[in-house]
Amino acid sequence: MKVSVVIPVYNEEKYISQCLNKLLHQTVKPYEIIVVDNNSKDASVEIARRLGATVITETKQGMTYARNKGFNTAKGDILARCDADSLVPLGWVEKIKKHFETDKTVVGVSGPGYMY
Repeated sequence: MKVSVVIPVYNEEKYISQCLNKLLHQTVKPYEIIVVDNNSKDASVEIARRLGATVITETKQGMTYARNKGFNTAKGDILARCDADSLVPLGWVEKIKKHFETDKTVVGVSGPGYMY
């Protein structure tokens, strides 16, 4: 199963590189990382492209619109989402995949979040 990760972004240049680096160094790599630019005025898009993310644009302002555009664009079997300031733990993608692969009745998973 392929995991697509969607990240809505609005002026996140301070955080996006750390978020993407955590995703790029997973034990199981995401099939794709889609950064949805929601009218950023800073360097968020340039940073995301430099780190290899697919960048798409949603001009209608709001996280819900950006998230949905990313979900509708994604090509993976499993859709995962995090925020641009998220630091996902090592094994995050692997755990997500495992839930779906080991229990065919699973339709969604969520986990705890910790503030840093």
